[in-house]
Amino acid sequence: MSKNCGEGPALLFLISYTTMPDLKPQKPKIAYLLGAGATHAEKQLGCTIKKDDLGKNGEPKNGLLARHISERVFNNLFRKKDGRHVLEGYGITKDSLRNNPLGEPEIDIELFISLLEANKAETTEDHARLFRKYFRKDICQNLLVGKNELRPRLCPALLEWHLKDKSEELIGFLSLNYDPVFEKSIKSTKQEFDYGIDVEEKSLCWPHKSGKRPLLKLHGSFDWYMSAEMNKMKVLKNGAAEAMQWIPPRLNKEYLNYPYNIIHGKAYELLVQCDILRVIGCGLNQNDIGLISLLFKTQHKGSNPYLIEMIGSEEGLQGLIKRLGMLLTFSESFYRKDEWTKLQKQATKNPFLDWLYFKVKNSPKNILRETKYLKHVEKWAKP
Repeated sequence: MSKNCGEGPALLFLISYTTMPDLKPQKPKIAYLLGAGATHAEKQLGCTIKKDDLGKNGEPKNGLLARHISERVFNNLFRKKDGRHVLEGYGITKDSLRNNPLGEPEIDIELFISLLEANKAETTEDHARLFRKYFRKDICQNLLVGKNELRPRLCPALLEWHLKDKSEELIGFLSLNYDPVFEKSIKSTKQEFDYGIDVEEKSLCWPHKSGKRPLLKLHGSFDWYMSAEMNKMKVLKNGAAEAMQWIPPRLNKEYLNYPYNIIHGKAYELLVQCDILRVIGCGLNQNDIGLISLLFKTQHKGSNPYLIEMIGSEEGLQGLIKRLGMLLTFSESFYRKDEWTKLQKQATKNPFLDWLYFKVKNSPKNILRETKYLKHVEKWAKP
């Protein structure tokens, strides 16, 4: 009896100790969504450094935002006989755009392609195919700074910051971009990623490896080509334009076929895990209805919905809240936080750069140690 009495308290203590909850705070899980504005920010910084392709407004002369691409595509169509003939068939001429009595309209190539495809006629499909060709060609031709290939700096700095900062857990990336700028960024920081699909190893030109942190390109890529086995992707720097695996610009983007069904399924899984989704260079406009639907389905899936943190201008965020604030939950702009105000820093025309500056200045000094890109952020952000 005395033996049992002696063991009882010790056993009770053991049970109490082992069932105590873990009081260590969990790191927030961070995912990123990259849009055309992320690549545009890289070009803007490259032009600022070299000053050979920067306009008077502080933006690249040949920007990579949707409005820049749309305007150039239409100008190129007007210069070519076949393109001009097609536009005139829809009552669109240079004079009709310039001399509109209600003001010059905004050009939207994605909306125009969508309307052509909606007709479901052989002629309009031929026209849509022509416009898609000009769209793809324009992006590829303008991934340059001056005459040199665009060299990413901001995305590598972001990757370095997550290597150094231990307060967050980076779980993956979503991308709407067709270009390989982010793949170059990962390669330059000697990391690996997972496209979320099977890739032919012999074709690889980027450091893809199954099981690594995901980079899910929701709309495909200009360097993706279906393998002969039809269940793998080839990644080639040079291939036939007609065989590229990418979802061309249109309002109703189709995700039911391989590889987009696989990629979107994994995007769903990634989003329901995250605590914060940081959006760089994507305005979630009316052309992104499939993406907006994905965010709407996942943000409140569970008891702790993730926040959407827009890395963009304050004006852009306010406009976004007016349009989508009933459906999606956004966090406050970093431009409005006390930590930014205390820096007494005038905003540049590059919110991605400003956000990195904000992070660097509010982090320990040793975070810059042994970095290749992050250590230059303060210099890049100077007026």
